[in-house]
Amino acid sequence: MASKTYILCPGQGAQAVGMGKDFHEKSPLVRDIFDTANRVIGFDLSSICFNQETPDRVVPSSDEGGSVCGCMINYTERLRVLMQDIVARVEPLSFIDPASFSVFARFGRTGAEGAYATCHCLCMPPSDPGYYFWRNSNGEVTRRSEWFVSKTPEVYSGARRLDYLISFALLRLCEQRLEHTRKRVHYPESTESWIAKLDAVVHELYHIDPCKTGIRQMVRNDGKNSYRCHSP
Repeated sequence: MASKTYILCPGQGAQAVGMGKDFHEKSPLVRDIFDTANRVIGFDLSSICFNQETPDRVVPSSDEGGSVCGCMINYTERLRVLMQDIVARVEPLSFIDPASFSVFARFGRTGAEGAYATCHCLCMPPSDPGYYFWRNSNGEVTRRSEWFVSKTPEVYSGARRLDYLISFALLRLCEQRLEHTRKRVHYPESTESWIAKLDAVVHELYHIDPCKTGIRQMVRNDGKNSYRCHSP
């Protein structure tokens, strides 16, 4: 029988067990929304959100005679686990402390040009309060320009100040295929298409600078920085 898998991306990985429970208990409108959702998906969504209970993996779909996967995935958490594994396995990235960066998701339209992921530096040296230097194409730390000065906030996870934020355009990342990207020329023809997604993850980890002086550049064989990579 035919089956379909629906992927729900609820936000930027900021959800926690019990979030919204007080609204559910106090608001009839919220309870009605959850009740409607429960009827549509075929299991108790509130038990997952508030108690972290695991639903049945597959529930019948009366509309199409197929099945709907009831397994919910915290995509950003899975990306973080993958990145921790990469850091542990890949020696050139072993200097990275997984607690020094945070991972979050953004929308990213499918079928559109744009980055699959972005590394955001939060540890540049300050000039004026709230303003930051950057490392130019010559490797010198300087102001970005006379007219444009970027601001970078201090971001904390608990008591730990973060050095980098890594964001993924989830929909675009999920649809990425090796044969549809420029990076295909660097891989043998027999390489499986999903490698493009792993390549994107490793690419962003590589941008974490061991000296914490911005975004590490991609260096070409001739020793010059690649123009295809974003600046610090």
